[in-house]
Amino acid sequence: MKFPEYLEKLAKEHSMIKHSDDECHFSDMTIDYANKLSRLMHYPLIAVDMDSFSLSGGSGQYFYNDQFNVYFLTHVRDTCSQIEIHQALHTTREIMTDFIARFSRDKRRQVEAVARIELSQADGIPIFFKDISLYGWCLSVLCPDILNDHLCNNHFED
Repeated sequence: MKFPEYLEKLAKEHSMIKHSDDECHFSDMTIDYANKLSRLMHYPLIAVDMDSFSLSGGSGQYFYNDQFNVYFLTHVRDTCSQIEIHQALHTTREIMTDFIARFSRDKRRQVEAVARIELSQADGIPIFFKDISLYGWCLSVLCPDILNDHLCNNHFED
């Protein structure tokens, strides 16, 4: 199971999200790139996007570090209401904290999708998509994967 699939599973299990086939509360923007958040979504929602990657390690053992941004968002009716915005940030941070705790627990249990995730390097920042009235948090996490340099997809002549 890949990290976005794992997140969708958690979105189905979380009591405040309740993602289902009937009510979409999850978007994998790495696959659903054309639609992003424009399709009919229910709130609160979880969205994931792969932002970038980096390489790390040393000779003999390199890692691909995929940078995922996990968005915890809800809709705000009155974007001028500081009370409503504060409540949206509070609610989505609570959901984000639940997910972080679950990542930590599943990491200890060696669940494959989060076994290598770097929680100590995760960053959370408040997010404001004012034009579509979505407010919440973005959790940026690194998901390292071993770079197997023996597999060159047969694109090189040796």
